[in-house]
Amino acid sequence: MSRKPNVPEDLDLVVSVDKLKPAGRDVTFEASDAQCVWLAKTMRVSELADVSATFHLIREAEGLHVTGQLKATSTQPCVVTLEPVTQRIDVALDRRYLPERMRISDPAPSSETYIDLEAEDLPDYFAGDDIDLAPLLLDTLGMEIDLYPRAPGAKLPESGAEEADAPSGPFAGLAKRLGQPDNEN
Repeated sequence: MSRKPNVPEDLDLVVSVDKLKPAGRDVTFEASDAQCVWLAKTMRVSELADVSATFHLIREAEGLHVTGQLKATSTQPCVVTLEPVTQRIDVALDRRYLPERMRISDPAPSSETYIDLEAEDLPDYFAGDDIDLAPLLLDTLGMEIDLYPRAPGAKLPESGAEEADAPSGPFAGLAKRLGQPDNEN
């Protein structure tokens, strides 16, 4: 199985599915300190800690159904105050996979595509007898990290609050330079 270029070799979540039992298989992952550093750099946060995941793989019709839980603690600067903000991530995993041979070809460029927003997500694909769960972990972690974290009580100044007290009008700047009040308001 080929690895995605952005996933390091030590983030080994490749699972053999060729002899998967009917009851399925459980896989656990706990990131080492070095893996947490790599994940933090990849996710562009100050720190990631306590990254762990549990996966349950079960055969389903032609493919696989992967469920589980992802947990992590993210620390990054507040977008207002730059104080460190800690976010606890605890999210359920649920993804379906089909063998690569079942991939539906893309429709012709001239045809219309109907997208049902209520439908289930499209499945992912795997090739051979192995499946790599690292992309599932990375995708889910990336989607759960708050893009704009705010420290409790952090507020932006209201737009225009400072300008309300200042004189306005087309000649306000000139009046200020001449030391005269602006009467054009």
